[in-house]
Formats: sequence, C-alpha cells, structure tokens
Amino acid sequence: MMKRTLDGSFRFLLYGVIGFLLERVINLVAYGTWFDNSVLFGPVQPMYAVGMMGALWAHHVLPKTPLGYAGRLGLAYLFTALSEWVSGTGYFWLTGRNLWDYRDTFAFCQGPYTCFVPTAMFAILALIFAVFLAPFLKPYEKRFPTILKGILVGLFMLDILITYGGLYAAR
Repeated sequence: MMKRTLDGSFRFLLYGVIGFLLERVINLVAYGTWFDNSVLFGPVQPMYAVGMMGALWAHHVLPKTPLGYAGRLGLAYLFTALSEWVSGTGYFWLTGRNLWDYRDTFAFCQGPYTCFVPTAMFAILALIFAVFLAPFLKPYEKRFPTILKGILVGLFMLDILITYGGLYAAR
C-alpha cells in the first residue's frame, strides 16, 4: 500500500514537471518569451499534473470506443480546464489575488482562470505526450530508485507546505 502511494505521488510529481515544461512552451508561443508564472518554488505545476494524468487516463480508457482521439482530447481538455479553474479559484481564495488572468492575454476569454485556446493547446500537447512519449517513460519510472522517489516527493510536499503556508499567513 505504501509503495503504491509513493509510486502514485511520484507519478503525479513527474507529470507536474512535464506539465510545467509544456506550459512554458505555451507561454513561449503566447508571450514570445520564457514566462514563468508558477506558484511553487520547484519546477512543478500540480494543476497540469491533473491534466497530464487525465490525458493518460483518457488514452488508456477510450482507445476502443467510437470516440477515438476526439474523445480523448475532450477528456484531456476537461481535466485541464477543471484543474485550472479549481487552482485559480483556490489561489484567489487563499491570497485575494489572481496568479493569472487569461482576460489579459486573449481578448476572447470570458473568465480569468480558463480559456479555450491555451487550455486546448495544453490538452493537445498532453495527449501527444500520452500517445507517443509516455510509453517510453514508463519503464524508467518503474526502475527509478524508491529512496529517490521518497526524497523528491518529500521535497515536493515541503514546497507545497512552505508556499501555501506562507501565502495563507501573508493574507
């Protein structure tokens, strides 16, 4: 049970790092610069881990259905949009300020936390990763030393506690 929890936490962390990198690519396209609007100190974005894991789940669950890639993309989009909305709303609730506001980036976005174009770009990149790159990563993920997984997951949890504890205390 403990090993499964550690493996799942490590997978979440790993996909949060990959999501962080994918968002940097999207920001590079949107802003023309390597823009970092992350909350945590480390190079990980948990809300995009949810989007990445949603894309992986959709890829494994829907391949034999008539929905095919369109259904997988739709689910990846929904996972990402929901995690963006929950994260943006939660951050605002904790701090009283917006970390990002898509209305300042794209004129056609109605809400501050989710917008079709950047969220769809992330979902497409996440699905491409799920289809083409994740199968190559899986054997390395399984062979990664347990002690290193524990240390990295511990540092990730510490990052969350320091970041959100400090944000809440500063409020």
